[in-house]
Amino acid sequence: MKLRLAKDLNYSPEQMRLAGEFVVFCAESLPISGEYTVHIVSDRESHGITTTAVYEVGNNTCRVYAKDRHFADVLRSIAHEMTHMMQDQTGLITGPVQDAGGFHEDQANSKAGEIIKLFAKSKPGRKKIYENKNLKKKDKKLVVYHGSPKSFNKLRLKPHVLLSKPGVFAADNIEQALCSLQYWNDDTFDQGVVDDDPLYLHEKKPNSFESVYKEKEGWIYVLDASSFVHEDNLMRTELVSYSEPTIVKKIYIKDVLKALQKSNLRMFSYKNTKSFNEYIKE
Repeated sequence: MKLRLAKDLNYSPEQMRLAGEFVVFCAESLPISGEYTVHIVSDRESHGITTTAVYEVGNNTCRVYAKDRHFADVLRSIAHEMTHMMQDQTGLITGPVQDAGGFHEDQANSKAGEIIKLFAKSKPGRKKIYENKNLKKKDKKLVVYHGSPKSFNKLRLKPHVLLSKPGVFAADNIEQALCSLQYWNDDTFDQGVVDDDPLYLHEKKPNSFESVYKEKEGWIYVLDASSFVHEDNLMRTELVSYSEPTIVKKIYIKDVLKALQKSNLRMFSYKNTKSFNEYIKE
């Protein structure tokens, strides 16, 4: 096993140790055989990453983008891509892995959520993976995420039925921002979270993933979180700022569906409604 960490992520010694233990835990749980390499990186372009992570089919190599991401989300991406590695080793991958709600992604999402929970409970101290210390020490500001189908230089305060005064919404996870890159309503999807699992999105109508997101573009706004607060009538992953937030970074997404498929979002297609109902009742 080779684990390569980008130095400029400034992970603490404890985080480096936990990352190494987690990779080994994944390999034993899936299982993975032979030599393999996991890269945790701070740059997408030089590693061929378009969203959050990528698995190199036939090469036993995963590359995971970690800059400005919660440590537990980075580990979940590792488990997701290592599940694809297991699929590759056992002959389950014979072509591109790209179908929302398809076997490969369903299994990778399920295994990733399962493995990270088991790891956190496996030994004392491993629940520290949920602590958000992944930002550079010199940058003490946490970040949140806002998604829009439109490009802006500033995010203006807007009135909303859920707010007492105009504000800007954001989420503590990038998946929720990705879901907001196109407009939809409660007749199209169910959205939520179960326990410590990643955000889920369930189709209420057939082929909604394709009709809403396929080949559609949008922009992710990484925002300074210092002005954001949580309100009791919002999802626990949602926050709001009542002052104009500072944009730290702006990321262009060329194909929203592909970005969702590569993220940690749990995607349930309309035909998998039975599995979705069983999942939310667990």
